[in-house]
Amino acid sequence: MLCFSCVLLSGCNSSDDLITKFYMEKLDTNGKYNEYMRLKEENKLDKNGEYIGDQSQTDEEAEAAIPAMASVAEDRPFHVAFAENRAFNIEYYKDEKYTEILFPNQEYNEDENSEESENQTDKFIYDAKLGEKIYAKITKKDNAIDLYELSSFRIKNKDGDSVLSDINVEKSDNIDNKGTQYAEIEFDPNINNGEECDMVVEPLGKFHMRTFTFRDDIVYYGGMVQNSAKDSQWLINDINTNVISPELSYTVKYSFPADIYYTDKSDCKPEAYSVDNEKGIVEFKKVNADDIDKFQTYYIKLYPYIGST
Repeated sequence: MLCFSCVLLSGCNSSDDLITKFYMEKLDTNGKYNEYMRLKEENKLDKNGEYIGDQSQTDEEAEAAIPAMASVAEDRPFHVAFAENRAFNIEYYKDEKYTEILFPNQEYNEDENSEESENQTDKFIYDAKLGEKIYAKITKKDNAIDLYELSSFRIKNKDGDSVLSDINVEKSDNIDNKGTQYAEIEFDPNINNGEECDMVVEPLGKFHMRTFTFRDDIVYYGGMVQNSAKDSQWLINDINTNVISPELSYTVKYSFPADIYYTDKSDCKPEAYSVDNEKGIVEFKKVNADDIDKFQTYYIKLYPYIGST
């Protein structure tokens, strides 16, 4: 679960709680909020905030109720918490020129013991309004896996049980020559059916499958080379494939007809961990998860026995 500061404990519809009162008074430049509160205290609004008035109301007072309530709906900020994806450094800005940062001079203290999905934890909280846009500047951290990319910003309600919006991010778009990525996040006016409520923005990533290049050459006496030995096979984790998840550790093996060909460790790139010419099996050193980017291209030279062709 994502944890919020006490600011998020205020309900979305409690227009007269202390926190909302504080924000509304700060935003109210024309007295509409105070007018709304006066009507509420005089029991001229129902439990939903609709104007009901009384027999002693004046025409001017009735007309003032509608813009007063509209002002509360339009101006009240809702709280947005920003989750952290540990593969990326993400800065959020108020303007599309990336000059006005949302959280200047603040550092995120990462919880090393967190087991949140997507490796995310709460970051900072911002007061937004429906229809507003903010702008994200994304760089990948040095320890991030190459094939892990930012895929979208997901907007959820504060309890995390409802996805309100998914904003896709394509790496090919809005990326500079230094690898910095830029994205626009809009709090659509129709999000959550147009009803304001506190939200969470989660930066989500996805893995691209790791693709391997395999090649085997038969080197004949005299130097003639033929590509691909008949009845040979490449295996990753004992499966005949050249594609795996980049999260997996793996072992590459190669099988060949032992009665026709032979090879040596030094004829394999990277150098083989073991070669069994009697069984026709070459095995390469296992690549662990923390060394996942080490090898993606494998090559073997085979030599035919004299008289086997």
